[in-house]
Amino acid sequence: MNHNSTTFARLQSDTQIADAATLQAPPASDLSAWRDALGHIARSILKSDALGEPVLLRPEAGLLAALPSTHRVRVATDLQSLRAWLAGMQPAGLADWQMQVAGLAAGNSRLLFALCCAFAGPLLADAGHDGAVFHLHGATTTGKTSALRAAASVWGAPVGCWRATEAAAEVLAALADEVGFLLLDESDQVGSAELHSLAGLLAKGQGPARVNRSGDAMARPAWRLLVLSAGELPAGCDGGPFVDIPFDAGAGMGGIQCLNGMRSAAQLVDAFTNGAASHQGAAGLAWLAWTRENNATLARRLRALTGRDGSLFGPGQVGALFALVAAAGELATEAGITGWHEGHATWGVLQCFDAWRHQSR
Repeated sequence: MNHNSTTFARLQSDTQIADAATLQAPPASDLSAWRDALGHIARSILKSDALGEPVLLRPEAGLLAALPSTHRVRVATDLQSLRAWLAGMQPAGLADWQMQVAGLAAGNSRLLFALCCAFAGPLLADAGHDGAVFHLHGATTTGKTSALRAAASVWGAPVGCWRATEAAAEVLAALADEVGFLLLDESDQVGSAELHSLAGLLAKGQGPARVNRSGDAMARPAWRLLVLSAGELPAGCDGGPFVDIPFDAGAGMGGIQCLNGMRSAAQLVDAFTNGAASHQGAAGLAWLAWTRENNATLARRLRALTGRDGSLFGPGQVGALFALVAAAGELATEAGITGWHEGHATWGVLQCFDAWRHQSR
């Protein structure tokens, strides 16, 4: 591939608005520069919608796409070219992520769970789930936000905030739809009614019907998401749609159970957070490549794993969602992405399932 002039993105809609664009590629080893370039090229080909309002795009949402609520326009990244372009950086980036993020999560069930959720998002459709909202709750400074940031490092995605309007939530959901995973922090910043309304919108998977100024029906944005949320208090709505998980792992160190060679839980959380900030997107790229290569058998294998784990997580919708998260972690391990040993992801997710179950009694 010619790195001097690479096609990054193309604009797709009912009618072609712009041709594929090209841009001088930054160094293949510089993921941050690549993300800036992707944002630049996407903005350069986007047009205002029929109402003259700018199409919204968050290139920092990662590798993928945007679907504005006001117009049926989709920006799709040329993933095949992108993966080929980044092939030179992926092994080193992935190895560093394994050591500084996944490796430090080992033995820590809440951190393992957060990472497994990131891998589970793209598998929702294959597993037959419409969506889910897992909520980590506990005291401040226990590592909840760090867990979200680590999960964000899988895709290079931002951690959003629950304090958003319904329209903004629709945009965030549509942006995250490509990988089926959305991260939202600070649930305590909004009232209970508003929180449940926003969560219900995200879990429903579709925005409300709207009309334009001419009275014509506008396209309704749709998505299928696994949402990982955090806040100090339980969301208080288990199974509809929140699944509350206490973040305190019971080892006297907040969400930390295993120090992995660090002197303290605080030092581990700092190292974990710094590693996540430094290594963005390599794990997600590897996961996309593996799932596409194994697409023919993925649904069958997923059913086998979640069926096997059904005896661990029990019957019911919530148990099935935990089983999916565990299966995603095991498959990512098999793919050589996490560096964990077989069964470790299941152990971490099962610890969180037990905490949810005991809390819900």
